[in-house]
Order: sequence, then C-alpha cells, then structure tokens
Amino acid sequence: MDSMCYGPQFEALLPQFIKDLPTKLKLFEAFLGDRVWLAGDKMTFVDFVMYELMDQHKVLLPDCLSGYPKLQAFQKRFENLPAIKAYMNSDKFIKGPVYNKMASFKK
Repeated sequence: MDSMCYGPQFEALLPQFIKDLPTKLKLFEAFLGDRVWLAGDKMTFVDFVMYELMDQHKVLLPDCLSGYPKLQAFQKRFENLPAIKAYMNSDKFIKGPVYNKMASFKK
C-alpha cells in the first residue's frame, strides 16, 4: 500500500487495489478466526502491525472493514486496551496525516 500511495501511478493503481482488497481482507478475517489476537490469546508485535495496516486502509477507504466483523472486533479490542485508549484520548495522540507531503495520496 505504501508503494502505491507514494508512487506516481497512485490514481491508476487505486481501482485494482480496491478490487483486490476484499479478497485479502477475507484471508485476514479467516486467519483471525475466533482468536483474540493474531497469534492466539496473547498480544504480540504482529497485532500492532496489523492494527496499523488496517488503520491506514481505513484512511484510504473508510468503509473497507464493513463486512469483516472479526477484523472490526480486533480493531476495537486493540483500541480499548487501557494503555492504548488512554494514549488515543490524550493530547499526545496525532491521528494524521498518515503519509507525508511527498505521497501521491494526500490525506
């Protein structure tokens, strides 16, 4: 996703990205299954990476997780962790921008 958002072909690549995204999200939804976290009951660094990835996708396509209740629940669980919630509600939290001014995607 980063290479697309920073590349000069952003506008040309976006339609195919949008078309392919549901297939990829279905795989993540299936992999997560009924687990609390990606590796099981205990959180690992992979959960931070996955949260960030989903958050970036939602910046690009705000409704991209609709239809994926397990991924939505994962994101909510992450955001409701006491330390994460406190940070996200603090004045230190910066929601965006996700990409710098060199990116082709300007949000």
